[in-house]
Amino acid sequence: MMAPRPSKTAKHSSQETAHARRVDPLETAQFAQHAKDWWDPQGSMAMLHEINPTRMGYIRQMLSGPQPQEKPLKGMRICDLGCGAGLVSLALSRLGADVTGLDATAALILAGQQQARTEGLPVTFLHMTSDQLAAEGTVFDHLVCLEMLEHVPDPQSIIDDAAALLRPGGTAIFSTLNRTTKSFFGGILFAEYLAGWVPRGTHQWRRFIKPDELIEMTKKAGFQAKDVTGMSYDPLRGIFHLSDDQSINYFLTVEKQT
Repeated sequence: MMAPRPSKTAKHSSQETAHARRVDPLETAQFAQHAKDWWDPQGSMAMLHEINPTRMGYIRQMLSGPQPQEKPLKGMRICDLGCGAGLVSLALSRLGADVTGLDATAALILAGQQQARTEGLPVTFLHMTSDQLAAEGTVFDHLVCLEMLEHVPDPQSIIDDAAALLRPGGTAIFSTLNRTTKSFFGGILFAEYLAGWVPRGTHQWRRFIKPDELIEMTKKAGFQAKDVTGMSYDPLRGIFHLSDDQSINYFLTVEKQT
């Protein structure tokens, strides 16, 4: 006997549940407010502009090594999951990658598309969730998901989607904030309320993720951890840099098992 097909109501309910695990409407609404000045280095997302060189240095190191090539990522198909308005997406494209930026906030996707046109870069921006893209069977060589996991209700679902979007042996690079006392004071009180580096209310400390928790999540999704590196701020030089200190911001690089 054939099993009954799921009703349209049941299917719709399942889709709503999947969406709710991946998207917090309050978060997307908040980020949408900053779409117009996202690309302004002095605007509300100034912090992202400040850390982007450090982020790109780490990504380049993990994906291509230290070779001083002009286009070190040429030929690589890379997904920027939770791309915002495309700071990383466009930077990856400048390094030669074939980039697809994915975000659940429509205003940010539009801002990314406009900036890509302005710079003449062939970046594909998609307003959809990671499970929707994975359901289409799209596969990438590598994936980056930066400063995004701490903004979603269920980070494990995003990591599972990342695995589905990668070819076997592909690399995924995540960055997020550690859930420590230091990150509460440095990542929220100082960054949001004292220094004004990011808009107030950007982060919820309870959603920060410890490195061992993130490694376990990626392991469940079929990844093997390759590297964990911290990112620190040097107040004397006024710059961000890679470090062994993972107490506030950190990167995790993993490889999808074959």
